[in-house]
Formats: sequence, structure tokens, C-alpha cells
Amino acid sequence: MVVRPRPTFECIRKRLARATVALCFLSGNAAAEDCWSLLDSRFGPDIRAAVDVADPCKKLKGGLDVTKEFQITELDICTAPQGVKVTAKAEITCKTSDAALFKASLSGDLTADLTVDVGACKITRSDIQVGGDVGRLLSSLPDFQKAARSFGQAKLTEVCFGGLK
Repeated sequence: MVVRPRPTFECIRKRLARATVALCFLSGNAAAEDCWSLLDSRFGPDIRAAVDVADPCKKLKGGLDVTKEFQITELDICTAPQGVKVTAKAEITCKTSDAALFKASLSGDLTADLTVDVGACKITRSDIQVGGDVGRLLSSLPDFQKAARSFGQAKLTEVCFGGLK
């Protein structure tokens, strides 16, 4: 039996970049509104590995900065008239650290709908909804949609210009 080392975050990011760019270009040749599940594709294991190392709660204020669970349940890519539509759904639970005086956790679900102009490498439309207790916390933050879109655009830029080295 061959034991393969666990891939590094950088290796996973590059694999995801290649998968995303390949699927985006392939979708440009398909009929309108054709969709593919990235989780069910050959890229699924790399996507799940990237999600495993993600830490979305890390930047939350108020001490709930430990990711207890982050599971992506859906990640689809569809053709769209103005580019490529990406739909993602995930479940998230954030908690306080083990050293916190008061223990707490918040759970919620995330749904993101994005339209991407692949040629320009630009998010042209975004709608991110977060439900549950995590959603109530995030909705209290000013400009959440703008911040979420900026974060997504930064990651997309990495994929377009930094991920194919």
C-alpha cells in the first residue's frame, strides 16, 4: 500500500483553480442553464479538502472565532447568459475557544449565488444569505454583502491569475 502525504493548502488551491477555470471554459460551450455539480465531479475530493482547511469563523468578532464545523453541501456551476453562475450551500458552526471563560456556539447555513464573467475574471452579481444564529450575527455587520463580494472577488482573482502556475 502506498501512503500519499496529505496535500498542502497551496497544492489544493492550485488544483481547485485549474478545476474551476476548466469548468468555466467548458460551460461556455454548453447550452443555456446546463449545470454540473463540482462536488460530484472528479474535482470533488480537492474541493472537500480545501473546505476542510478553511476557517471561516476566524475573522468573527466577539470570541466565536473557532470553526467547529464547516461543510459544503452543494457547489454547482451553470451556464448563464452573462457568464457562469455558481451556487454554493454550506453549513457552519462557530464556537468560542476552549480557553474561553464562557462557552458558546452559533450555527447557521450559507447560500451564495454568484455570476462570473470568466473572460474578465469578475463577479458581476452576488447574493449571499446566511441563516440561523450565525446569520443574525453577520447581518448586524455593516456592509456584509459588499465585504462578502470583495472576499469572493479576491479569491476569484487568485484563481484566475495565481492558480495556474
